[in-house]
Amino acid sequence: MKASDQAVRQRRTITGLLVILLLAAAVVALRTGARPSRWSDLWPSNNTVATEIVFSLRLPRVVLAGLVGMSLAVAGSLMQALTRNRLAGPSLMGLGPGATLAILGAMILGKPSVPELSAISFVGATAGGLLVFAVAAASPRGATPPRLVLAGAIVGGLLNSVTGALIFRLQLAEVFLYWTLGGIGTTTWTQIIGVLPLMVSGISISWLLAPSLTLLAAGEERARTLGLHAERVRALTMLAVLLLAGGAAAAAGPVGFVGVMVPNLCRTWTGPSVRRLLPIAALAGALLVVTADLITRKLTGQIIDIPLGVVTAVLGAPSVIWIARSKVRRLP
Repeated sequence: MKASDQAVRQRRTITGLLVILLLAAAVVALRTGARPSRWSDLWPSNNTVATEIVFSLRLPRVVLAGLVGMSLAVAGSLMQALTRNRLAGPSLMGLGPGATLAILGAMILGKPSVPELSAISFVGATAGGLLVFAVAAASPRGATPPRLVLAGAIVGGLLNSVTGALIFRLQLAEVFLYWTLGGIGTTTWTQIIGVLPLMVSGISISWLLAPSLTLLAAGEERARTLGLHAERVRALTMLAVLLLAGGAAAAAGPVGFVGVMVPNLCRTWTGPSVRRLLPIAALAGALLVVTADLITRKLTGQIIDIPLGVVTAVLGAPSVIWIARSKVRRLP
């Protein structure tokens, strides 16, 4: 058997295994709650209160968890391919800090509803991402990968500092804690419909850009000789990251580590090809966040929710430390 055939078979096996695990995690999540559901409650034809709970409360939460994980994993894959940095993630673009500061401002000015907070969060994430790109593009050479990393660190630190100062000055720590750590405890179908177009658009753009990103990662000079417009690819990649990570932030707040951890783990099976990486990373990201959300309910005795970001941080921090300590920190 050729090595290429063996690699294709391995990717198919991994993809099938991830699909099975994701479906299993979703079924367990649907049956988990303050009142555990029976198998019969999972059929929509049963007109019972338990069935209504499953399809009105639990199913939207599982669907949103999968979408958030998928979006963050794909966004992280794009950022790492663009910057050629294994530690790059969606948070590098200032999206999370921008969304957090916008939500804080809305809470200070009034009492916005959950749909309003989602819209405000996306606007804040968009503003944060545009500010990072503007800072990086201010140099004569434009928004090169190293300048994007530097601009993201500067803008993110600045926005986080402003947020922290406001929280301390106005004594809003307890009220604001849930939003700073991320969570999907109050998910509705309306909320999913609001962010779904953003995520679908981002994933579609990502798929179209995948061959160009693979070529760009091999070397910018080589890509230019083959007719690739590097600046255009970077701008479209930033748009895709904004749609994906901004939509995730609007739906669940800042959920950390997913966009850094998942692409690195999946790249061991896919190699440097971005197009091969994206579907496997999307499935793995969905599995991670669905499982993390299930853990939050198990750990709290099914009474209150631990913020989702706490669990993803506990799961993701060791892997990020391993990536940081490894010898190969830049992508080929």
